[in-house]
Amino acid sequence: MHARATWTDSIARQMTIAAAAGRNVIWDFDGTIADTEHLHEESFRAVLAVRGFHVPDDYFEVNFGGSEEAIWLTLRDVHGAPIDEIADVVAERKDVYATLAQQVEPGWLVEDLAPAFEQVGAVQYVISNGQHDTNADLIRRFGFHDLLRSVNRGTRDKSDFYPELRPAVILDDRSHYLGRGRTLGALTVGVHNNRNRGAQLGADVTVDIAA
Repeated sequence: MHARATWTDSIARQMTIAAAAGRNVIWDFDGTIADTEHLHEESFRAVLAVRGFHVPDDYFEVNFGGSEEAIWLTLRDVHGAPIDEIADVVAERKDVYATLAQQVEPGWLVEDLAPAFEQVGAVQYVISNGQHDTNADLIRRFGFHDLLRSVNRGTRDKSDFYPELRPAVILDDRSHYLGRGRTLGALTVGVHNNRNRGAQLGADVTVDIAA
């Protein structure tokens, strides 16, 4: 696994950039472009805390990374969270997370690879199961809006876009999505962060954006 200190001169970096040349690249946002997974968890907990509900301590160990709607449905239908309308808590959490995200900075991996991919003619997409509007705002604040195309997935899972984009490289912090990319022949870059450190990602290349 590479940290910032070992990445710059590594064969893994050279291989990743070469694979992207003239092809499509798909970035995840949360935990990959920026180390935000813990802020999402905090925002879910905050929305439910005002309703007097405590999220099980280990809930996000197994349920993070999917769509927000699925997370809320599981919290309500399986764990008994007092939620009437999913749309209401989605809107409320969006505001909470947007406030928390003001402190976020881009990870070293995107700072390095986004310009490098651009130089070799790659087309870079950001497809996240997180909040598209907030992510797009952060991409602009980071100064990557000319390099990264943020895709609004609507109600689709982000992996639904993989077959049509046929990415040569996928960067993600979840083994499920890396596996989907691998079945399409993509080189996979597994990203560790403060939330998933120690997870087995099964990627061709692994990095830690928190190290």
